Amino acid sequence: MSSDTVTKDTARYTKQTVVVEADNCATVCAPGTPRSQMRSVDDLMTQGGAGLIQRAAFACEPIVRGLRGGQLSMSIDGMKIHSACVDKMDPATSYVELDNVRTLQLTEGTGDVRYGSTLGGSLNFTMQQPPLGGPLRAAAELSYDANANGRRLRCSSDGGTGQGMRGDVAYRVGYTFRDAHDYKAGDDTTIGISGFTKHNLALAASWKAGTSQTLTASFIGDLATDVGFPSMYMDTRRAEAIIGSVDWKQSFAHGTLLTWKLYGNHVRHWMDDSSRSVSEIESRPFMPGMYMPMYGVTTTIGTIGDISTTIGDDLLTITFDAFTMHAYADMFMIPLANPNVQSSLVTIGNARATTIALAPVYEHLLSESITLRVNGRLEGSKRSLEDADSRTALGSYAPVSNFDPLLVAGSIGASLYYRTSDALQWSFGVGRAQRLPTHIEQYGYYLYDPGSNIITIGDPDLSVETSYNAEVGSQYASEDVALAVMFSATRVNDYIAAAPAADEDPSVLIRQYHNIGSAQLFSASLRWTWRMSDAWTASGTMNATQASMITETENLPLIPAPQATLRIALGDAAAWVAAQGRFVAPQRNASQRILPEDTTPGFALLDFTAAATFFERLTVRGGLLNVFDTFYHEHTSIRNVPAKGRTFTLSLGYAFQ
Repeated sequence: MSSDTVTKDTARYTKQTVVVEADNCATVCAPGTPRSQMRSVDDLMTQGGAGLIQRAAFACEPIVRGLRGGQLSMSIDGMKIHSACVDKMDPATSYVELDNVRTLQLTEGTGDVRYGSTLGGSLNFTMQQPPLGGPLRAAAELSYDANANGRRLRCSSDGGTGQGMRGDVAYRVGYTFRDAHDYKAGDDTTIGISGFTKHNLALAASWKAGTSQTLTASFIGDLATDVGFPSMYMDTRRAEAIIGSVDWKQSFAHGTLLTWKLYGNHVRHWMDDSSRSVSEIESRPFMPGMYMPMYGVTTTIGTIGDISTTIGDDLLTITFDAFTMHAYADMFMIPLANPNVQSSLVTIGNARATTIALAPVYEHLLSESITLRVNGRLEGSKRSLEDADSRTALGSYAPVSNFDPLLVAGSIGASLYYRTSDALQWSFGVGRAQRLPTHIEQYGYYLYDPGSNIITIGDPDLSVETSYNAEVGSQYASEDVALAVMFSATRVNDYIAAAPAADEDPSVLIRQYHNIGSAQLFSASLRWTWRMSDAWTASGTMNATQASMITETENLPLIPAPQATLRIALGDAAAWVAAQGRFVAPQRNASQRILPEDTTPGFALLDFTAAATFFERLTVRGGLLNVFDTFYHEHTSIRNVPAKGRTFTLSLGYAFQ
């Protein structure tokens, strides 16, 4: 992480954005290696401050300030990527790897809506770029995890032809392979069907077409196979993603910069229960005695452009964002007793969404010590369900007034930054934000939710969610100490959930998505770093969220428990050792109706990690994680699947230049 501090976002934005540097292969062996032991993008998100909703040891879903799913904005260099799996086995984050990510920019709250509407926060992954004018270099790393016999191979190469002048061209190639068997929990119990295999290839090329313009083409190909989900009734048999983009950057006089991106991606996902035992299939509450292979696909084509310019001492940035998305999903039902008799069900019937948005940001210096930042987003989205049978099925479950609505969402926020000294800054922000329902919330039909053990039905007539947010924070940074603290309060009206109606039995097995009322969320976070000497560094975090419905006595589901981390490191970039503790309080505020869940106990974890670089080329890293082999599960672990027990990790990396 970049000094474990809060830094400025792109351009000159003063919005408090946590920027976490990815542990990428190109610099894995060079001096200056981040003092981390990142093993996946999931680790990258937790270092940024996000919580994780876990369905297995693979592809976690982020949660920020108690909000998740469509309530967050997730993008990759601004690009939208929509999951193909209706059971959320493939969030967009599962299609990138540490090797092709440069940074994660995580902003809590509604202060960054450039790349999508958000109520809880935005996560934008910036990708590694070809180094124009850079030397030819390459790196490779091989890692091993004793728990689950996990293996990871990473290799990359990049370089340019000149000195970054006109006519220079550059390239980058990166490949990651990850494979793991079933892991063991803290009581030495093997968690069956928790292994996976994954390949990821990233290609990029840049051309400096003139003294002030650059063209870049990028491609990501990702393939995951045999991904086990012990929290689900299904496993991922195969998941594919093809992601491509072309970027144009042009700088003009007087500090004006124009960037424009054309992109497209195609995601396909196959899941089935062929790895499950006959006894499990016959005894489960959902469709017992029947195999259920399922298929899903999404295709997204879009464009996004930014123009930034200075007006005196002020900064104006306008983002144009447009994309169209198509989604389809179906399932087959094959009785064990008579496999020749099959039936099928379309669960997403050719849903389409075309969205156009404009998002301005204006930063005005009121004085040398006070800055006002105003941001907003206005978007319209035309939705449609093109499969006639799907329209009939949804309409037969509940009356639908409009299958093809035109939805409009508007967000606006203002923040005031007051710098009382070179080291200390205060921030105050208010915002009103709206987010559109997802295509699954609108058009999903007969989808199983493993967290609540219910069947969900979409509602095309859903209204947009609207939030009102207020936050106050302080940021302090000196030569040796950095600290950032933030408090926020959020009210969400027309909260979307598949909750039972007020007069409905909470144990009902089939529910429809509705706007169920108003919710309130209160969050507090703290991040700090203290460089005690040239060799000793300490850092830590604290996070807590309380979330409940206003209209009834009900806690919101999947809210992480209050927790804190403490990390002490000794050494420098060439060699270091570190100890980190994580302390999680019990979570007693459990949902009873929206997504019935139980309370969870607290726990504490201890990790030891170390790294050393030899001959400026060879890096050895290792760790003893969960030292006391603690048996635990996160409150946000679906169906309380326990986490990994004690493990030893080792990696060897070599850089060529």
